[in-house]
Amino acid sequence: MKRVVLLSVVALGALLASSCVKHPTEPKEPPPKSDSCCNGTLLIVPYDSVSGEIISGASVRLQKQNGDYSRTIPSDSTGALFTRLCPGTYAIRIATESPHKPCAVREMTITMGCNETKTLRVPIRCERESNCCHGVLIVFAMDSLRMSPPSASGIVRLWRGNAIIQQAELRQGQAAFDGLCPGEYTVEIRAEGYQLKEIPVRLECNEQKLLRLLLSPMPKECCEGKIKVVVRDSVRATALSGVRIRLWKGGAIIAERATDSEGRAMFDQLCKGVYGVSIYAEGYVPKEFVIELGCNQEIERLALLSPREGQCCHGALAILVRDSETGKPVDEAIVGLWAGGTLLRTKETDDDGQVYFGQLCNRRYAISVHHEDYYPFEQSLTLECNEQARLTIALRPR
Repeated sequence: MKRVVLLSVVALGALLASSCVKHPTEPKEPPPKSDSCCNGTLLIVPYDSVSGEIISGASVRLQKQNGDYSRTIPSDSTGALFTRLCPGTYAIRIATESPHKPCAVREMTITMGCNETKTLRVPIRCERESNCCHGVLIVFAMDSLRMSPPSASGIVRLWRGNAIIQQAELRQGQAAFDGLCPGEYTVEIRAEGYQLKEIPVRLECNEQKLLRLLLSPMPKECCEGKIKVVVRDSVRATALSGVRIRLWKGGAIIAERATDSEGRAMFDQLCKGVYGVSIYAEGYVPKEFVIELGCNQEIERLALLSPREGQCCHGALAILVRDSETGKPVDEAIVGLWAGGTLLRTKETDDDGQVYFGQLCNRRYAISVHHEDYYPFEQSLTLECNEQARLTIALRPR
């Protein structure tokens, strides 16, 4: 009897002891902060509009309008994934570089909400390699009242179907496109102070066509405003020339300028409204800000750009453009500097046929040269760390 009671007491004690022991539990993730709205996710999937295959290796850029978010990543077999996105409207640019399968550049915008997750499938029109894809289109625009080139620069877009094939800046009333296949295109011109212009055009196999058109000025009431931007190095306080500045309105680029030798750029004939300014210079951190312009108001803004980390972004490239037959310098040629399928800067040759690009990082670049009296020219080169390079280009007369 005593043994039974003893066993009962031992069992009861073990039961009580086990109930007082705190067993280890799996660690738990802390709950997300309820006040954070910057955990949005966007998956961009570029695909061939004909085959339906996802395009890998495309350069996909996501940039917040009037914000400080800007990122470019290559697409893989699933697309391009962007995370930690705050609410707002973002500009998207998709470009590919395959020489055997040239594809259209796509630009669009998307609006993200608080911690929203979205997937965006983007059809890209790609052309198969063809011996008939060496067409050239030169656009020459004039003010319909003054019968001279428009006083403001603008953006010219070349559409094929619902896709933007190429985009170029309208400088002194001219823009050029090359590498075009046969077919129907639409030319769209947006210039500040002028009405939107769209005109269809057809190209045959390797055709070289000059398209002349007239731009109608907008009513002048409250459209004589000016925005002046001065760009300097934030460390040395020196002026930065050749810096690419874009002017935005309503989510679209309406004008583009490059700073002069004093680091200045001016946008004129601006109507009353809110404008976004984005600044890009090789070797520097991009900068964006917003300006609200009153009726015929003039505003000047100083922009200090911070150098990127690293010491290999002080290279330079001097280019001399000559006539291949006479050897004489070619002035007023449009020289474009490209990297990764993106146009970084454009400059016009001076009376000596020269242009100069500074503050270049060590990477591979492409050079394009256009002039209405010569065949287009393209060349690639690689700059080493802080290399000072010179390049002579001979253009073949038409």
